[in-house]
Amino acid sequence: MTAEDFSEGKFDEGFEEPAKNIIKFNKPGDVIRGTLLGTDTFRGDYGECMNYTIKADAGTFYGGTKDAIDKTPTLLVKGEMYSFLGHVTIDDYLKQAKVGQVIVVRFVEWKESTQRKGAKYKLLKAKLGHMDVDEIGKVEEDIPFDK
Repeated sequence: MTAEDFSEGKFDEGFEEPAKNIIKFNKPGDVIRGTLLGTDTFRGDYGECMNYTIKADAGTFYGGTKDAIDKTPTLLVKGEMYSFLGHVTIDDYLKQAKVGQVIVVRFVEWKESTQRKGAKYKLLKAKLGHMDVDEIGKVEEDIPFDK
């Protein structure tokens, strides 16, 4: 193979770029429910936070940005993978969640910050549910137990 064989459009011909299914909680009432597939650490403008990946069961959220929130909510597609960034108010709840567990995360309300005068933060709450046996089974099938 030559370097030309690896050029964009040739090397990746027939492949599609996946959708970026990122959930951003913008409006109180935004809620997601799904199976926790994994977590990793994300370094953003405000420091380090957790990034959560779920397989959606149901939910709705208002996309957009802080200054331009969508007028209609986005409905989660059952079975699709989504990710969202954690925050101090949610990470403590989700530390207890296990991969394969069904979780619900809800944007409850805006709260006044006691540490930064005039600033508000999003109060998110989580609930932990049952283990998703179908997802656990997929993981266990990939593990070779014969050694």
